[in-house]
Amino acid sequence: ELIGRARRCIVYSGAGLSTSAGIQDYATQAPESLSGVGGAASSFRSPMCAQPTAAHRALVALERAGKMHRWINQNHDGLPQKAGLPQEAINEIHGAWHAPDNPVIPMSGCLRDDLFDDVLQCEKEADLAIALGTSLCGMNADRVVSGPAQRAAAGSPGAVGSVIVGLQQTVLDGDSTLRIFGRCDDVFLMLAEKMGLQVAPEWPEGTYFVPDVLVGRSQDLRDGAALVITRGMHAGAIGEVDGTDREGNVKCRFKCKPRSGKLRAFVPMVVGRWWFQAAVDGQVLGLPVVNVPPEGSEAPGANRLRELMRVYAQ
Repeated sequence: ELIGRARRCIVYSGAGLSTSAGIQDYATQAPESLSGVGGAASSFRSPMCAQPTAAHRALVALERAGKMHRWINQNHDGLPQKAGLPQEAINEIHGAWHAPDNPVIPMSGCLRDDLFDDVLQCEKEADLAIALGTSLCGMNADRVVSGPAQRAAAGSPGAVGSVIVGLQQTVLDGDSTLRIFGRCDDVFLMLAEKMGLQVAPEWPEGTYFVPDVLVGRSQDLRDGAALVITRGMHAGAIGEVDGTDREGNVKCRFKCKPRSGKLRAFVPMVVGRWWFQAAVDGQVLGLPVVNVPPEGSEAPGANRLRELMRVYAQ
């Protein structure tokens, strides 16, 4: 009912959403945790290999039904996109493993300006926020939950409020319109059934979601092809393609500036293949990485890239 009333529904997710995919968090590792996953060994070698949970797939179905305006994800894992969420629908506010222009931010770091501007806009426009798997412990982006809740409490026209889903108590529980203590997978599968959403089945072992477009259609992504990061803290860093991972994501390595000192070493990074689908669809302003412009090229953006490369090299 709340989702049906909302015109601008924002999903705000934290680490608890991905624990059933085998990605560990802090809360579920406690001996008294009710999650059922605390201390469990991962079934894969790296969290980069994790696959979407039932909740991820149900949320993608919610977006496809036109019931989600934006997904603001505190996690870095790319599982929403692996479940089929379009890149333009998500804001990975704390950094992403599959976007070299958006590295994971330490607790003392600064949020990327354009992503934080989007958070502020979502806070202002949202009439309903659904928080799931997050402790809401005071992160700057928590405002996307507290804002709609405060407007609903004040009786603002059209304000629906907030829904909080998870096993852990939060400081915003008392302000929520609805509080559900439960596992994200269980709750969102029940929601999908109630709403009649078409939830995609889990991918068979060894197969993965692949966008319609072939990776490399608009960029040279052959091994050794020269790349440059287009924005973010490493804008202008030069690197090269270094093959693909088992899911078809593009592996690369860039010579990045260290936080201290002058020695630059190659840093491995990954570009999620969903970025290329979004670019071909014209739904994102730019790619995290592009090819280094050829010498003498006057193509649009070539001079800007050269300037980024020059500044970063200093």
